[in-house]
Amino acid sequence: MSSAHLPVQKNWQKTSLSMAISMALALPAAQAATFNVSEPQDDGTGLVADTLSWAILQANTTAGDDVIELNTDVTITGVMKRLIDSNTILQSDAIRRTIDGNNQFRPLFIKSGQVTIQDLDIENGLAEGGSSHRGGKGAGLGGAVFLYSGSSIFQNISIRNSIATGNPNIIGFGAGGAGMYGTSSQHGGGLFADADGIEGGYGGYGNYQYNDANFGQGGLFDNNVGEAGGFGAGGGYGYNQEGGAGGFGAGGGYSYYGNGGNGGFGAGGGNSEFGVGGVGGFGAVGVNAAGFGGGIFVRSGSLQLNDVTIENSQANSTGTVPNNSEGFGGAVFILHTSSNTNNNNQGMPSSLPNVNACGITFTNNIADTDPNSSNNNDDIFDLGNRITASNGVSITEPCGIPDQEIQLTGNDIEIIDGDTTPDLTDGSDLGAVEQSSDAISQQFSINNLGTFSLQLTGDPLVELVDNNNNQFSITQLPNATIGGNGSSGFEVTFTPGVVVGVDTATVIIASNDTDENPYEFTVQAEVLPATPEISVTGNGITIEDGDSTPDMNDFTSMGQAQESAQSITQTFSINNEGLGDLLLTGMPIVELQNNNGQFSVTAQPSLSTVGSNEQVSFDLTFTPTSMGVDSATVVIQNNDSDESTYDFVIEAEGVAQAGIIQVSGNGLVIANGDEDPQVDDGTDFGFTPVIGGLIEHEFEITNVGFADIDVAGVSSNPNTSFIFISQQPSLISIQPQQSTTFKVIFAPSFSGQISGVDIDILGPSGLLHMFQVTGYGQPTITINTDNNYLQEGETAEFTVTADVPIEDFSVFDWQVNGQVDGLDFGGDLPSGNGFVDSFNDQALIQVLTVQDGIYEGPEIFNVSLTTSDPRLNIGFPNVSGGVIDDDLIYVDGFDALGVNQLIANMGKYAIEIDELPVCDSYACNFYNRSMTLGLDKNLHGAEALVWFEETLVLMQPFGDWDGDGLPNNHDLNPFGIEQNLLEKFYFRQ
Repeated sequence: MSSAHLPVQKNWQKTSLSMAISMALALPAAQAATFNVSEPQDDGTGLVADTLSWAILQANTTAGDDVIELNTDVTITGVMKRLIDSNTILQSDAIRRTIDGNNQFRPLFIKSGQVTIQDLDIENGLAEGGSSHRGGKGAGLGGAVFLYSGSSIFQNISIRNSIATGNPNIIGFGAGGAGMYGTSSQHGGGLFADADGIEGGYGGYGNYQYNDANFGQGGLFDNNVGEAGGFGAGGGYGYNQEGGAGGFGAGGGYSYYGNGGNGGFGAGGGNSEFGVGGVGGFGAVGVNAAGFGGGIFVRSGSLQLNDVTIENSQANSTGTVPNNSEGFGGAVFILHTSSNTNNNNQGMPSSLPNVNACGITFTNNIADTDPNSSNNNDDIFDLGNRITASNGVSITEPCGIPDQEIQLTGNDIEIIDGDTTPDLTDGSDLGAVEQSSDAISQQFSINNLGTFSLQLTGDPLVELVDNNNNQFSITQLPNATIGGNGSSGFEVTFTPGVVVGVDTATVIIASNDTDENPYEFTVQAEVLPATPEISVTGNGITIEDGDSTPDMNDFTSMGQAQESAQSITQTFSINNEGLGDLLLTGMPIVELQNNNGQFSVTAQPSLSTVGSNEQVSFDLTFTPTSMGVDSATVVIQNNDSDESTYDFVIEAEGVAQAGIIQVSGNGLVIANGDEDPQVDDGTDFGFTPVIGGLIEHEFEITNVGFADIDVAGVSSNPNTSFIFISQQPSLISIQPQQSTTFKVIFAPSFSGQISGVDIDILGPSGLLHMFQVTGYGQPTITINTDNNYLQEGETAEFTVTADVPIEDFSVFDWQVNGQVDGLDFGGDLPSGNGFVDSFNDQALIQVLTVQDGIYEGPEIFNVSLTTSDPRLNIGFPNVSGGVIDDDLIYVDGFDALGVNQLIANMGKYAIEIDELPVCDSYACNFYNRSMTLGLDKNLHGAEALVWFEETLVLMQPFGDWDGDGLPNNHDLNPFGIEQNLLEKFYFRQ
């Protein structure tokens, strides 16, 4: 059967069926009445004319089949107490209408009848069970619609943003069980309203309360056994004996001395003070009730769902682990049993519901305790497997007769099922490739022209048979399910081997298409013999076959050589870019034609067979015997089918013999006109101090030509005092292959980069060669201080000074070391960095000492400079020092100030000899001499002075510590002590 006609017939069948269903749904009985809803707000009582609840009441009390038509969007503002209980069609007028639960109430409750709801939207519904303080809580069942019984059809409706949940709160002090809506008092809460102090909750209207097993009526309190609740209503409080059992979806009552009442289906059991608490119904734990059916709860009867969308709806659990209840069926909950798990079967139906569906769309629904199984997931709870697909395929597939229709295309061209004639246009002929070349691939598309899903049932999904050479493979598989009017691609790849010729295979696709299963067609590809592909390159650039325009870039223009003196040789490569072997068949392999004898092949290719992606080289040499441009033709015979004689023209020029100057530094050639000085070839002199710095580099002049070169001299341009020629070349005339040298000095006179200086090599007639040089003049920094003797707690200051003005910002580092440690400075040894620049040629270093309270005697410390900045030179002195002293022992016995001055004067010179006098309470030590103090343990000034002088004369007899021109051994006061202090030392009583 042709795939081009089948979908038309199937769609016609579907359309006819849909029209028949719609007509049957839309046509009520002959005596039907229509009730129009024009009031946008509905309190659910049915007492306000033209509201939805009023229209439900009219339909319930009017004989025959009735129609309720919405002429406005409706918002529910109170509990919907009017239940649909008769043959009724609920629909929109010409404009699609919405019933909104206002995020507080369930919009619709269907009790019985043949009920059709079509062409409208239900949103923001909430079914939240009632609450109790001591009794069980009520279940939340059916956030948008609760189907008690009857035969219902939902056609072309959507349910959005609706919730079914148990009550998470504890409200009031009630002891009765809560209803599906009502909160308890001592009596049970009702289906529609809270209980009060007089009777159990009810709140509804009509004859349900007493004529249908107390439908919706809460059980009463009793001093003995609490009364059981009606359907959806809680049990009463039982004081001495059991609490009342809860109705379907309602909580059991509390008992003080007896046992708590069991909960109805989905509802919590009542607590007990001295007895045993009641058992919750299915899905409930303890007093916590469940949430079932965020969109729809189906208790009994039958339900047909056609083209229904349920989205963003939830079934919520309540409580906390381990006492949290269940949340099942984010979109739909279908009752699966006629017995409650705790044997409280009040309100359980005698028969289970039947649900048929097609065209359902589920989007973003949530069930809190979703186990993600096929019959219990975020969308549907159906453990009884009561739901079936009315189209015989799937509840999510469109309504109507199934019509999968497979079609296969390549390059957007249909390939007929059973096609055995591969074609390049539709891709079933993949083309021709050479042996062992890269694989070729072709994409194909599987299209579903029907509205129902196409299932690919093969294993693998796309199979290859009769693939005898195994050169075909499936390198991309399609999706297993292809939705209505959808498509999915797969890829066939052909990987050529060594077998030459046409190869075929059969593609087979098994599916649920009724008349084209399996779908198959033939694919084909051809393996061609591998062929070579020659190319020739010079300097890495391809030289086209037949090229007659020589070019220096690809070496075909070989340059100039001096007549009878020079030769030029260039290397060329023969490349095989094909898959087959390239055979070089010439004798010789590379032949020169039209040659005047100045060109020659000085290196023939080493191989005559060049494999795929391989290459071989040859050399051409030009040796001129005359002046002028000459040319020749290079000819390479080979087995390339379209370039079997590969040829191109080469040329070169013979010129007169001449001297050629070559200049080098450090053995590296410096090109003529080089304006990019480099350290490697000596043209960049690097860094040297401005004052005292000098660098000399030697350069070599070589004659690499074949005639003498006359050199008049070398000069710097501009002529400067900081870059100048220190040695001229020793030769005036340089013969071929002879060399001479000259030297250049860099002695900077200012700081910073010095550039733009040319070194010119001159001949008798002018400039022969030129290159530029550069260098960097460094400023030199030194460190000094005038205050190098400190008491603990004083600040030492050092000045870092640059010797010349600074050009660039330059950084140095400084570090304190010596006989000191971090405690002398309140932490670590000080260090840091500083800078000098064009605005500051001096930098100040300050080092703060601390009084540590420990006598250590005088300690020498140094501040040293370093730098990693190559633009800065560290000069001498680069270390400056000082002495830190503490005077703690000189406060008893004589003038401490005088001894302090004595040691301070000694300390100024002790830096030079790296030795200091050290005294404590018992002795003084200096230059390995020791003086023990008297029995009074006090150091007397005269004693100290004499002892220090003796030591000084012994160790440095010819020094002059006080700077008066007299050596220490002839100086009456070598320490330079003031006269009044000397008197104190010598005449102290």
